[in-house]
Amino acid sequence: MRFAALAVLTSLAVFPVLAGETALDWRSQATPHDLDRLERYEDAVTKGMMESRVAGEEHGTYNELVSVMEEETVAADPEELKGQWNCRTIKAGGPFAGFVVYGWFRCEIVEKNGRLFFEKLSGSQRQSGYLYPR
Repeated sequence: MRFAALAVLTSLAVFPVLAGETALDWRSQATPHDLDRLERYEDAVTKGMMESRVAGEEHGTYNELVSVMEEETVAADPEELKGQWNCRTIKAGGPFAGFVVYGWFRCEIVEKNGRLFFEKLSGSQRQSGYLYPR
């Protein structure tokens, strides 16, 4: 099985599936709140990294976040993304949980309705949604 750290905020956006929605433009499915958050993306990353450094150094996990965030972002080949993966979520600061490096979970990317679809296969929160290029 392949390993990947899917950094949703850095390369792909996952939005919940809307029943019957066929629009290919993610903006038509994003809420005004999400659009506002994405407008402030760079500021949020900077603030999150600062918050994470303080919290992560206390717990020894900050280097995991840095290793993901410092990688060069490149365009992904949709065909190479398809398949089963081991994924993880890293939350970098914020008002609710602060800095958290979550454990690995199984996930899969398949083609659905001619588009890439992400689904979390294990763990307590089973997110799923279409992937959009950023």
